[in-house]
Amino acid sequence: MIGLLMVAVIGLAIWYLIKLIIYCYYRFVSGMKPDEIQKQITATDAAKPKMIWFYIVGVCIVGVYSGILIPVFAGKLFNPQAMVSATIFDAIFFALLWKRFKRSGWIGAIIGIAFAFVTAFLVGFFQGYLKATHHVG
Repeated sequence: MIGLLMVAVIGLAIWYLIKLIIYCYYRFVSGMKPDEIQKQITATDAAKPKMIWFYIVGVCIVGVYSGILIPVFAGKLFNPQAMVSATIFDAIFFALLWKRFKRSGWIGAIIGIAFAFVTAFLVGFFQGYLKATHHVG
């Protein structure tokens, strides 16, 4: 039950983080006023990737990371092969996100892979800390 709640909270946090990134991009990088932002978003929707792909890949990311993080938080060892799926889905997600900003999808994929490696390092660090302090695994 706690695992499902954690997955829901993580998914909701990711959703609002994406919305914040999009808003900050239009507000601060493009220098648009808040009322112009909505016009810009609706005017360029045809060239952007469809939102359904964000939802599909987002659900996959939440599923993969919950499969990685829940065992670690429960004090068990996680399967390190799951990080391969996390890397692939992060690369796809960030490529879609960068294409949404009309940037190169390849740069987004590289950033997604870097994000997955940082996450793998942090999960391994946290699991090692738990193993050293609580004699897990």
